Amino acid sequence: MLSAGDVFCYYIRDLNKYGACQILEIVKKGIYYVVLDNLKDTPLNQDDLKNIKPLSRGEENHYFQDYVASSMIPHSYIYVGN
Repeated sequence: MLSAGDVFCYYIRDLNKYGACQILEIVKKGIYYVVLDNLKDTPLNQDDLKNIKPLSRGEENHYFQDYVASSMIPHSYIYVGN
């Protein structure tokens, strides 16, 4: 079962790298998440979670935050930890 704080990584085909996101909140009809500042050649592991931070848009620490109108994580996403 999904919970706030869960971190997932996913393969970005255009970059040939793995990115990551973290669930912020789960609501009735979807999931709020934040993109994490991480691009790696290999999937994340538990040790990577210690230093990972949200991807900032620059000024005033605005983060790449989004909403998905689904309560399901794609099957291709890899659970890393919470």
